[in-house]
Amino acid sequence: MYSVFIFPTTSLVFYSQDILDDIGIEYEIIPTPNVDKVCCGVCIKVPRGDKLKVEKILVKNNVEISVIGDIEGISLSNYRSVS
Repeated sequence: MYSVFIFPTTSLVFYSQDILDDIGIEYEIIPTPNVDKVCCGVCIKVPRGDKLKVEKILVKNNVEISVIGDIEGISLSNYRSVS
């Protein structure tokens, strides 16, 4: 099971990638699932167990996150807008 972090711009995806690389968090950059909010075309997928840790780290680094959600099969569920 995985969670996704969706950002308003691609540059924030790559900035977040650098942060996660520095601290050794497992992640994958994937196409953004369809949500009711327009965002960039890629997002970051992390193991669901790391969701809160990743959110805290990104917020601490002033990364603007648009949506955080869980992936169920190919659908996004339990998502919430952040900004």
